[in-house]
Amino acid sequence: MRATKPELDPEGRYSYKETARLLELHPTTVKRYVAEGRLTAHRWAINNAPYILGEDIIKAWGETKTE
Repeated sequence: MRATKPELDPEGRYSYKETARLLELHPTTVKRYVAEGRLTAHRWAINNAPYILGEDIIKAWGETKTE
């Protein structure tokens, strides 16, 4: 997990791959975080692809830093 707060749009929508890049994690770790409830995934209505809100990424980063 990155040491500094990721620079992103809190209202943005990010794929698992983009989320992994922002948090400096492997995409599989992002999927695990979603399964564990550490990140909340939403789905696009048009193609059902998952995305994560920027505010959820910032929240997950902050919670990990306090552990």
